Amino acid sequence: PMKELPAPKVSSFRNTAIRTMAIVVIPLFFSVVLFIAFTIDSQRRAVKSSHLTTLATYYSQAEETVLLASQYLQNTTASNQEFQSILYARTKTEVFAASRTLAKTIRPLMQANHLISGFYAYSKTFDYYHPCNLESYPASDAAIIKEAILAATERGTQPVSWTFLTLSDRIVLLATSVLRETSAAVVLDLGAQEFTGLEEENIIFSVTPDG
Repeated sequence: PMKELPAPKVSSFRNTAIRTMAIVVIPLFFSVVLFIAFTIDSQRRAVKSSHLTTLATYYSQAEETVLLASQYLQNTTASNQEFQSILYARTKTEVFAASRTLAKTIRPLMQANHLISGFYAYSKTFDYYHPCNLESYPASDAAIIKEAILAATERGTQPVSWTFLTLSDRIVLLATSVLRETSAAVVLDLGAQEFTGLEEENIIFSVTPDG
């Protein structure tokens, strides 16, 4: 009589299938995990590099504006004809006219570089203060700027000096140059810089009074 072949063991087949899947699936799973991690890390590095490049660009612009403002004020007090007219004015009307003309000369520079948000001239001799802002400040902030310029003028002749001013909603930089009780000054407002290529929730500078 013909002998019957033994039935295949179900457990043996199952173990073989599990081992086969383990050999194929587990390495594939870890490969996918490593690929995802590598992709995320690459994207993170690319975003970081892009942000650092953007920050470096705007930092460079701010630094250039600081140097530009310093040079402008030094040139103004040293040789600008309208500033000289203020120095040697005989009447307050002459100071008024020269201050207006002086402010007009810097307006194109302010419009080209929005970090420079204001220009100011002050004559202690005639107690005349002439502000020229791209955008108006609240009365309390305007008073802070004026008081700081008058205080710098009181300290006497000096090349360009810089100081931080805390306004109602931001911190700005004030640069003042004084010659013979007459001063020229500019305000640099980092918050007024126009940024391109940034998402709405991104910022470059934190310029609020609380930092």
